[in-house]
Amino acid sequence: GTERGENSDLKDASPTAPVPTQRFRPIAAPRMPRAVLLDGGMGHQLKKMGVKVEGPRGSMERFLGVAMANSTQSELVTAAHLSFIDAGADVITTNNYAVVPNCLALCADFKGNLGEKVKELVGDAGKAARAAVEQRPDRKVLVAGCPPPLAE
Repeated sequence: GTERGENSDLKDASPTAPVPTQRFRPIAAPRMPRAVLLDGGMGHQLKKMGVKVEGPRGSMERFLGVAMANSTQSELVTAAHLSFIDAGADVITTNNYAVVPNCLALCADFKGNLGEKVKELVGDAGKAARAAVEQRPDRKVLVAGCPPPLAE
């Protein structure tokens, strides 16, 4: 901006004198949509709520409990989504980030086709998220799918 001494309209103004408004035009703020709030980390929330998370950090073992919770503890997955909705989330993400064959292969109880199990758990993840949204009909919450790591 200009200093008071540089502008001829302002050079004789005292520091407390009102600034002439005819030289300044207000700039309208751009119309922007409000911010959209996404949910947080499902794995951390599920662990806090009692889902068993074991194994070294960063390992596939660590993700197994969170992946399997879609079918074995679906009520907790729905409750985790509800906690994010109740905290103000506009978008919740399905809990299927860890639903990949390499992770599910570590499940000692599972015998069968890993591809079919992936489909089942991804479907369960979507159902849990939709159930949470349906429990908050007063909110307009979107469900976003969560592509897992494609290299796994």
